Amino acid sequence: MSAFCLLTLTGALLWRSEAPHLTLRWTHSVEKTTWEEVWQRDGAGLLLTEARIEGSGAGMEPPPDARKEGRFWVWSPMRLVAEVTLAQSGAAGEWALCPEASVCIHPHESARFTVCAE
Repeated sequence: MSAFCLLTLTGALLWRSEAPHLTLRWTHSVEKTTWEEVWQRDGAGLLLTEARIEGSGAGMEPPPDARKEGRFWVWSPMRLVAEVTLAQSGAAGEWALCPEASVCIHPHESARFTVCAE
């Protein structure tokens, strides 16, 4: 069974989760609004199944198929990637990886989010 892994840029393991999906959350550096992405494992890659943003502007316009749900614009990108590099710019709020709504990790360094090699 595969798992999600968070690795340093040099490959050291920071965190591992076997949750069926994870939410990646951060604050947009210009608009200061929340951006969330829901990822699941798909073979050796990561599948972006849902994206949510609180508002629009500064390069974060929701696509035409987005729908308003509460305070978020929500859509389903269905984009498959090998990994996601998570940088710490200092301008945006720290990012979080959340296997459950109330349980998140907040690494304080740049890292790679990927499916663990077995």
